[in-house]
Amino acid sequence: MMGTSTSAMASMTGLQPVTTYNFDIAEVCSAGDTSLRMNYQFTTDSCSAINVGNPNYNIDSISATFADITFAWAGASGYTSYFINFGDGTNGSGTGSTQTHTYSANGQYTAVLKLYGDCDTTSQQIFVSIQGIGLEEHSDLSALVVYPNPTQGLISIHGSLDQAAPVGVRIVNYLGQVVSTDIFDAQAGGFEKTYDLSAAASGTYVIEIETPKGLLQKTVVVRH
Repeated sequence: MMGTSTSAMASMTGLQPVTTYNFDIAEVCSAGDTSLRMNYQFTTDSCSAINVGNPNYNIDSISATFADITFAWAGASGYTSYFINFGDGTNGSGTGSTQTHTYSANGQYTAVLKLYGDCDTTSQQIFVSIQGIGLEEHSDLSALVVYPNPTQGLISIHGSLDQAAPVGVRIVNYLGQVVSTDIFDAQAGGFEKTYDLSAAASGTYVIEIETPKGLLQKTVVVRH
């Protein structure tokens, strides 16, 4: 830039983040004489791209009137704050990597998580399936365990029944799509069933276990 004024503004594009740049201001003392110079520098902001990771949710508990959910995005990076629309007309915000929420009705919800950085914003949908609110939870299955969690594919469901009964198992992905269904006759006492999700995509799955007395939900994370 050249000129005769005492101030000037320059708009520069294509600069790299977290980089220090130098510039000189030279006074033309006489024709061809620019020996009087001052050097200045500035450093650009980080502006790192946001990695949203693999946001998921966990069903903490389900009662006759509500379901408590915890959303998590621990694998995300490059953000300073978040905003989440739960898909039921309510929102949440903060600076951490988890957010709890209570749903009051069964259904399929599309939560939208937005992450904000210094100069970047990204969003990710989280599909939530809530079933079982208003149903009586089978006390026999209160100690039911799904393991390992997270898993690379194989999951085992272990529980116990006071008396023989048919047990239905349904596995639903984060889109609300049914991945697997199974019905078996469980005898009184302990039972265990194994399912293979190694061909399923990485993500969060809801395991629904139903007996004649009610339904119980567990979540499991598949990581390949």
